[in-house]
Amino acid sequence: MNHTCIIDAFGRMFINPDKDSIITHLNALFSEDTQDCHLRDVSLSHYQSGYVLIFYENHILTLENINQKEEPIRFISDVALDKAYDLFLLLKADQIDRVTSLSWEKQ
Repeated sequence: MNHTCIIDAFGRMFINPDKDSIITHLNALFSEDTQDCHLRDVSLSHYQSGYVLIFYENHILTLENINQKEEPIRFISDVALDKAYDLFLLLKADQIDRVTSLSWEKQ
């Protein structure tokens, strides 16, 4: 499968989100609408590679590969919304190396 999906703060899944949809879901993390959500995060999954980016309301971004469980979860703290958006777009565009080459810390 060569597609992506985004899961919003309410747990709703959207297949192959466009740029506008991605930024809308990321922005929603910081709106009053999502204050009652148990997990205030938005994830983008790239099915072919197995990579998943998760952006949390506390500005932590995690990267994991669900196809390679032995690979540790990685994270970056203090990620600006614009940077998270850029990385989501890179993952969606199959630019995996540009995402994985950042200075990720291992969890």
